[in-house]
Amino acid sequence: MIFVTSCRPMGNSPEYDRNQLAAKASWESVAEAIVYFNDPQPQLASPKTLFIPAEPHPKILEMVSLCAAQPGWSALINSDIVIGSRFPIVEGKLKNKNATAAASWRLEFDPARGIESASPERVAHDNGLDIFCACQKTWEKVAYAVPEVLHHGSTYWDSWMLSFFATFECASYFDFSPAKVVYHPRHEGRKYGPGPQDHNLVKIWSWPVMSPAKIH
Repeated sequence: MIFVTSCRPMGNSPEYDRNQLAAKASWESVAEAIVYFNDPQPQLASPKTLFIPAEPHPKILEMVSLCAAQPGWSALINSDIVIGSRFPIVEGKLKNKNATAAASWRLEFDPARGIESASPERVAHDNGLDIFCACQKTWEKVAYAVPEVLHHGSTYWDSWMLSFFATFECASYFDFSPAKVVYHPRHEGRKYGPGPQDHNLVKIWSWPVMSPAKIH
């Protein structure tokens, strides 16, 4: 699976640097390729990593258009999300079930103690979703429909994506939260990018809830 993301420039926040480096290290063994919509960051570089110059909070449209151009599966993921080593097993199960889309709640952990410190349930105080996976055909549909006002690292884009998956991929959309392979570091210093001033301008087809079939 190809991982597509954006990140904060390295060197501006020790906390975010640490979290992004830990996330990237976990991706190296499970992702086929990694794409950052950012200027090149030497600390995040690797033979399987590509940087695409972009604004600090790139449009979701630009990112999903890249996903739509890739054969197979791609994941839109936040840059600080640590992925567990069992992720390839989850990916295999999704393909065996002819899935077309998938998402997962995240488990919060203390970065100083590692993912072993993760709480047993998803983050209680935050309904954010930090990873959306889909096959090429689904990303093509997303690219056709996604509003240009949605930006990565901003509010509302994940609610829109969840609503889209639940509405248009409902028969082949899976929740892989039970597999417990998505981890989010507890952190401060949140900075949101530009988002829609009026959420009513962004079409939501159904209330964005996680209620598809499960992948364990």
